[in-house]
Amino acid sequence: MDLPIVHHRDYVAPLPPKHRFPMAKFGGLFDRILADGIATPDQIHIPRLATFEEIEWVHQRDYTRAYCDGTLDPKVQRRIGLPKIWV
Repeated sequence: MDLPIVHHRDYVAPLPPKHRFPMAKFGGLFDRILADGIATPDQIHIPRLATFEEIEWVHQRDYTRAYCDGTLDPKVQRRIGLPKIWV
C-alpha cells in the first residue's frame, strides 16, 4: 500500500522573498517527490476547507474569529510572522 499524501497548492502561501519562514521549499518538495517518482498523483489527497468548528478544535474561538474577520491584533500578526500586506 502506498503512503497517502495530503496536499493542496494553497498550503504554500505567497510570502515576501526575504521572509524568515522558507515557505517556497514546501511547494518545491511536493513537485520534487512527484518528478522523482517518489509519489504518484494517485497518492495525493486534496483536503476540503475546514469548518470554523474544526478550526476551533485547535485554536481559541476569539483568535479564530479575529483572524478570519481581519481584526487580529497587529502585534499578534507580526509575532506569528504574517507579511506586512496582511497586517
